[in-house]
Amino acid sequence: MSVALPEDLHDRLEAMSDGGTPDMFVTEETAIEAALNGVAGVTDEVIRALRDAGFENEADLRAASPAAYRDIDGINAALADAIVSHLNDRDAGDDSDSSNTSA
Repeated sequence: MSVALPEDLHDRLEAMSDGGTPDMFVTEETAIEAALNGVAGVTDEVIRALRDAGFENEADLRAASPAAYRDIDGINAALADAIVSHLNDRDAGDDSDSSNTSA
């Protein structure tokens, strides 16, 4: 008996070893947590507030401005800036990874 494995299994497992969350484990329930993993000050209450404000995934988080975050209860200017910075750093990491693999 043979088992078909996803073609990107290696990449998914590598993401886990790097502290990331592979897409196969990201659900709507965990998408925001995965995107903001490692941001100091992001608590369960902040995650709930983001969901209550309509944020469902990383794309929603990226589309928001620091001012939009500050309008949410429990998020002050410093935390809003930390969230935006974290998401930008993730972008920079993704860009550098893709440029390394195309060489």
